[in-house]
Amino acid sequence: MRLLRVTQVILIALIMNIFGLRTWISFLLIPTILIKIKDIKLASKSYFSTLIILILFALSSILIGRMNGILRFGFPIIFFLTGYLILPKSQIVAIKETKKSMMLIFFTMSLYGILVTAFSLLYFGSFSATFDFFYGRILAGIWGESVNATTLVTFHSFSLASLPLLSIQLKKRNFLTSVLLAILFIISSLISFFVASRTAILIILVAIVYTLIVNFSKKLIIIGSIISIFLGTIALVLRWQILAIGGDFSIESHNLLVRLLSTDLSQDYRFNAWAIILRNLSNYPLGQRLAPIEISYAHNLWLDITYEVGIIPTIFLLVFTVMTIVNSINIMKKKINEEIKILWGSMNVSFYIIFMTEPILQVNALMFFVYCFICGMIFKIKDLELSYGE
Repeated sequence: MRLLRVTQVILIALIMNIFGLRTWISFLLIPTILIKIKDIKLASKSYFSTLIILILFALSSILIGRMNGILRFGFPIIFFLTGYLILPKSQIVAIKETKKSMMLIFFTMSLYGILVTAFSLLYFGSFSATFDFFYGRILAGIWGESVNATTLVTFHSFSLASLPLLSIQLKKRNFLTSVLLAILFIISSLISFFVASRTAILIILVAIVYTLIVNFSKKLIIIGSIISIFLGTIALVLRWQILAIGGDFSIESHNLLVRLLSTDLSQDYRFNAWAIILRNLSNYPLGQRLAPIEISYAHNLWLDITYEVGIIPTIFLLVFTVMTIVNSINIMKKKINEEIKILWGSMNVSFYIIFMTEPILQVNALMFFVYCFICGMIFKIKDLELSYGE
């Protein structure tokens, strides 16, 4: 258990980017793997197969990329192994520690996003002044790094997708946890609104649908309250002029609403980039960023890999994704703690929307590393054949 606690501390330091050393902090997970590697013999064929696919993805990406990106392609293996090996062999303890680790990641990611925003506002005075200084939707990180809006929303994404978890906490009458989740959701919604993130709106909408599914025919008053809180928050923001971007605040002049109202899906830069990359698969099977897209990235986890290193690594990554999804579905069918199911489902809302719409391994690889870490834990739970429930 002591090694597990050390690993959790490393995760906190990693997510918080202590002293700007996020990359180097990741290496601290390697000793854990070396200490616990003997436990790999307990792994199932399913886990071994998934691990091999992930290794093949990393090797093919590094080789085709001519040794570029060794760390961002190699680190997922470290996180996937650590997540699996760090859990104890006791079934009951394993699921409790998985839940603790997931909540730790959830709150630490949210905290980092809030601190970045608070630091920028304290230093520059407003979002508009911050954006003007950086010539774009970019904020100042707490360790001297710059954090663009895409990366910032990634850190807030778990809070934005927390409505299903909030509904469960309300039903269990866990007042303090419910209040904390509600506060984080409101703060993350406000920040996402001011940095004009359309991805955040999509996460919230999907989270609302997921909440309805989770609570179908159960105390629908809870759902109505949650949606009312969200709509009320947006209404409040629309009337709030203190942090408005620009001078006179109006619905039509706000960056987010301008982006939403001006969006033509047929001309969306993401969709155009996706189409161009797919049309040029035969022309550029090894990627090398040769497809003639008009932006720097495809804004899609899998297509960005296609664009950068070609078809072969993309196939391995797709297979890895499918295998982790299948394992998650299997664990959802088991008679285990309902809360961990809802928590993992909520986090997956964030993961897959972010993966579909942002250049993860190129801009914020931490999100994929965290995904691999939790997937490793979920595989361990399945391998222990958990039947634990509260």
